[in-house]
Amino acid sequence: MAATTSPRWGRSPASRPRPASVSPPPATSTGPLPARSSPTSAWFLLAPVELAVPTWLTVLRWLTAAALAGGCWGAFTSLYRTAAVARFLRGRGCAPGTLEGWRSLGRRHGEADLLFEDGRGVRHRVPVVVARRALARETVLAVYDPARPGDVARTRAALPRKEAKP
Repeated sequence: MAATTSPRWGRSPASRPRPASVSPPPATSTGPLPARSSPTSAWFLLAPVELAVPTWLTVLRWLTAAALAGGCWGAFTSLYRTAAVARFLRGRGCAPGTLEGWRSLGRRHGEADLLFEDGRGVRHRVPVVVARRALARETVLAVYDPARPGDVARTRAALPRKEAKP
């Protein structure tokens, strides 16, 4: 009774019969085997070097990741500077305001008094921390809590992309 074997667990490749069209393996040589090189590509617009294709793909993936991180950082700083998240998602009120006075808190930031009029027509003077570049603006955007417009912890000055109209 002959034992049946599956192709996966069958006989070793050396003991299998070869078809007539397959040539026998070459005789072993005494020298080292030639090194297999991967295809190379020279992309001189990015850098004047010749690298293997997988290396170029790795470089391009890292550049893409860096560009994505830079774009996310730019979007975050823009949304923070304009207080867009606070205005649209947290239901904060907005009004044009002016800055008066300046007390330095470092090289780029300081404390100033934000003067604005809330939605009910009541005027408020609230101390806020702003960037030094806000002093160059004639008007800034006061972002406040409509329930407590004079609260120092819930009021801030934002720098919109366009000049706010008083």
